[in-house]
Amino acid sequence: MDKDEALTRLADLVKQRAELDKALVAAVAEAKTAGANWTEIGSRLGQHRANAQKKYGPLLRETLVVEVRDTD
Repeated sequence: MDKDEALTRLADLVKQRAELDKALVAAVAEAKTAGANWTEIGSRLGQHRANAQKKYGPLLRETLVVEVRDTD
């Protein structure tokens, strides 16, 4: 693999990670809406409840604000 191919692969992976991060936020939002608690969500994410809530809680609030604004 040459340098350009390696850098292209790196850029592709960064894009995939961003898409996966968005999908994870959506999945966490769906789980919360369905009644899952942070302990259950953290367990599925492979992390402690507090870490899941710290990472995804603010993102869920941002997502909800954007969704409300989009419907206006």
